[in-house]
Amino acid sequence: MPCEARCLSDVPAFVTKTIRFGLAVLVYLLAVILFGDLNVQRIKFFTTGIVGSHVKIFCAGDYYDNPEANAKAFRNGWFRTGDLGHLDQQGFLYITGRASDMYISGGSNVYPREIEEKVLAHPAVAEVAIVGVPDLLWGEIGVAVCVLQPNARLNEHELLAWLAPKVARYKLPRRVFFWNELPRSGYGKITKKIIRAELDARGCLSPDQKTAIQT
Repeated sequence: MPCEARCLSDVPAFVTKTIRFGLAVLVYLLAVILFGDLNVQRIKFFTTGIVGSHVKIFCAGDYYDNPEANAKAFRNGWFRTGDLGHLDQQGFLYITGRASDMYISGGSNVYPREIEEKVLAHPAVAEVAIVGVPDLLWGEIGVAVCVLQPNARLNEHELLAWLAPKVARYKLPRRVFFWNELPRSGYGKITKKIIRAELDARGCLSPDQKTAIQT
């Protein structure tokens, strides 16, 4: 179903405590969809998928002189935003991460942002980034990099033991590293590509993982 942008005053009070909308003057089409090779398929409520925007609303055309980008981003009148999310039964959209951050462990999709939000609930953790790295047995595994709150103390075993009851086993990071700060891009963003490069530079990856990432 379409996701309707609504004025904040139209949103129930219990929702506005956790979700903020700016003033909206247009009703636009959004959907959580699966982009197949040929078709686009909308998926059920509360099921994670790619957030798609109808091109008639989002843009007037396509990428100039870039057929490869167009083939990847546009399908049957829909634009693939690259965001992951789900819709609830009222039509509210929840952004849960980026498709490029997802990794597959043991045949199951893992969305790092979901796990990062759980880790951030630990009182000793100030920041966290979780990335997928190659693994010979599981295909990919999660590696977490944390920054602790000032004067806080926490080790890998303690954090994983605290996190284990809160997430499915396949979502649990296999390694946790603690750094003084997370590396950022020139724009101040924490990107998974930079995190992987820093893991490599610090010798945190095995030779097999380094080779797989480089290829």
